[in-house]
Amino acid sequence: MEEEGPTEASASVTTMAQAQEDPPKKTKLKKSEMEDLKTFLAAEMKTFGEIFQKVLDTFKVDFKAEMHATVQQNDNWTDLEGRQRRKNLRIVGVKEGSEREMGTRDFVADLLQKALKLDHKPLLGRAHRAQRRRTQDDAHPRQIIVKVQQDHEFDDIMKKIVRSSQLLFEGVRFSIYRDYPAEVFKKRVLFTETKRILKNVPDLRYSLLYPARLRVTYKSKELFFTDHEKALEYAKEVGNMTTD
Repeated sequence: MEEEGPTEASASVTTMAQAQEDPPKKTKLKKSEMEDLKTFLAAEMKTFGEIFQKVLDTFKVDFKAEMHATVQQNDNWTDLEGRQRRKNLRIVGVKEGSEREMGTRDFVADLLQKALKLDHKPLLGRAHRAQRRRTQDDAHPRQIIVKVQQDHEFDDIMKKIVRSSQLLFEGVRFSIYRDYPAEVFKKRVLFTETKRILKNVPDLRYSLLYPARLRVTYKSKELFFTDHEKALEYAKEVGNMTTD
């Protein structure tokens, strides 16, 4: 009976065992070859670093330019919106439905004449309630937005608003504000506390210019503030001086 030769499986196992017993010999580089390799790698790394820095610098420039363009575009849109609302007023606190019989435009014209003691009813353009859902109660009536057609009438109305201590309609207090874009309104609100303090300083005059620039005239000096925090610091300093 003939002996069987080694199977494929047993041959594979034998090969693996021999490979473990005789690992491949490591190739040793000469010292000069090692130095050449180090020099080559250093040069490649330097080249890669320079390329990466150029890409990064380009990205920074493009990003800054894009951000600047975006900010400029937003400012342009805000300015355009502000110009469109330049002679708009917001009336806050007038009971819902008060305008129903006369119509909103005629009602507001009559309201402005009586509340501000104007010589005549102002010429108005569009007038409507703010576009939001009406509440079930009248605790928070929707604001009325109205456009004044004539520049001189708008200026006269704003002067009368500043001089009026309070405005009443059917015994209920209401307010009138200029209709600013949302971004401008947010910036102007930041000066509220500053104006409250300055209002109580004798012989001091102030005004909040468009879009959000505070002008203060005090002791023959005129100052301007666009930073609300610095304006508040100044107001507190002046306020403390007058109370000491």
